[in-house]
Amino acid sequence: MKVVTLAIAVLVAGCANKQSPAAANSSLVKFQQKSEEISEREQKCIKAANLLIDDQRLHNSADPDSTNNAWTLKAKDERDRELTACTTTADREKKELAASTRAEYQAALEEERDRATLMSILSTSQQH
Repeated sequence: MKVVTLAIAVLVAGCANKQSPAAANSSLVKFQQKSEEISEREQKCIKAANLLIDDQRLHNSADPDSTNNAWTLKAKDERDRELTACTTTADREKKELAASTRAEYQAALEEERDRATLMSILSTSQQH
């Protein structure tokens, strides 16, 4: 009975969720896709900020009472704030994605190390 239990434990430890190269590639593809999504959102944000400034410029040019120079400075400041917000958000999301991916890989490494330790213990105990 002890030998059967030990054999089952070895089988379970050897077959348990071992990350295959395909799974590693899948993780890399997922990371790349999420990174591209973040970059696309950043580019959309930048385009939206520039469109907003262009719309304001058109509105301002139609108003003969406006002071063009003051408006230009204000518009540039506003655009710069919007662009900074876009890049800051994208940078934060990329850092979060990288941290999450590192944590996933670290967990997989620890799981693999634990599995190897268990296999070592089980194979050593079989010899006795």
